[in-house]
Amino acid sequence: MTEKLNIRVKHKEAMENAQQALVAKEKGDNILASKLYIKAFEIEKEVALSLENDINNEPTRSVIFRSAASLANICELSDDAEELINKGLSGNPPKNIEGELRVLLREVNKNSFKIYVDKSLKQFHKKHSSSKSVRRVNLAPSIKHFSIETIKKVLSPSVVSHVRRNHVSH
Repeated sequence: MTEKLNIRVKHKEAMENAQQALVAKEKGDNILASKLYIKAFEIEKEVALSLENDINNEPTRSVIFRSAASLANICELSDDAEELINKGLSGNPPKNIEGELRVLLREVNKNSFKIYVDKSLKQFHKKHSSSKSVRRVNLAPSIKHFSIETIKKVLSPSVVSHVRRNHVSH
């Protein structure tokens, strides 16, 4: 089997797993969906990395990197997603794919921060569950529901500074 054909076969396998994951998720089987998304991501990442140095293979190269990064984002693998996006951008992607990769990078960073805040709040809530004021902390998945005062109670000063600069309007 030629390398080009193998890439197509592997990409198709990854997309089939992603499609099955979407169906499983729609049916409420989140465990199966997670397993299938991870499998799809692992296959697509392998395909993307096999194209890493093939900068003359555009737009295929950047499209595959975008696909692998999107799957990593779905799997909440922010570091992998960011790495794949940067590798996709390091070639010579067409302008539209470059734009899509940059939008995806912003989404990955936003999701990564939301996951971090959620985990921090849950840990804080678990540790201080006897406090009346803490019982009122909203553990919603979006930070836009939190005041800067609430975030100050939960996160380190450097993270609070980051929140203030980038996520909370005054």
